[in-house]
Amino acid sequence: MRRHGAKCDAKTILIVDDERDLLAVLEDMLAAEGYRVETAGDGAEALRKIEGRRPDLLLLDLEMPGTGGRTVCEILRSQPSTRWLPILVLTGRTEPAEEITCLEHGVDDFVTKPFEGSELKARIHALLRRSELGRWPREAAVG
Repeated sequence: MRRHGAKCDAKTILIVDDERDLLAVLEDMLAAEGYRVETAGDGAEALRKIEGRRPDLLLLDLEMPGTGGRTVCEILRSQPSTRWLPILVLTGRTEPAEEITCLEHGVDDFVTKPFEGSELKARIHALLRRSELGRWPREAAVG
């Protein structure tokens, strides 16, 4: 995990993907936007990190060995402390049935690989803005 001069009030994004090169690209791109960035190589690692410190947004790949993205979504949506955590899926799958399944598992938005950086940044910003507008006090969300 690298931290690129993030401010104390910067939003934290946890990127979960098993492709190390993609993780590095996303980490650099989002850190340059002022986000605090953390990474995980699979779903199990992501869940451990979220348990330790909840990020403001989860950028999640679906297809990973071990604990996959759908399972991560189900677990997060079943817990009061993470029920409203914004989840943006980054996927190579574009079938409507896949999108419906993801929405049923609690995904908030999608970006398809290969992605356009400006679209990804705009969708992240929109999800964070919506999250802030509807956010309960942090104490209520965690308890």
